[in-house]
Amino acid sequence: MGPQGSPRQRHQARQPCRAWRQRVRLHLRHGDNWEHRIVVERVEPAEPGGSYPEFRGGERRGPPEDCGGFPGYYEFLDIIAGPDKGKGSRQKKEMLAWYGRPYDPDDIDEAQIRGALKRIANASRRRSKPVNT
Repeated sequence: MGPQGSPRQRHQARQPCRAWRQRVRLHLRHGDNWEHRIVVERVEPAEPGGSYPEFRGGERRGPPEDCGGFPGYYEFLDIIAGPDKGKGSRQKKEMLAWYGRPYDPDDIDEAQIRGALKRIANASRRRSKPVNT
């Protein structure tokens, strides 16, 4: 998947963050018009032998793909917060079956994020290795 958003947003997302608490806004245009805000709280020198980019923390899981924008996401959250038995339980089971696994909006799935960052770092290393001639 290529960079999303306007040329200005793509440019901002690629620039090194020099200012304290710089904010980067990403507008993803894949039907639901989600906007994500990334706040860089601190920039530190790289440590020798460190692996970058590095995940330091975050809040809340992103919405499921194709959930229908803000209204669909809030409906999804309302339904999955419903009862396991009785009125509304069938809708909850159907919604979780659609998603494919349990969903906790407060769990940001650090393992998935760290894996994605590792793939980015590995791809960057492969591109920056000199070609032997």
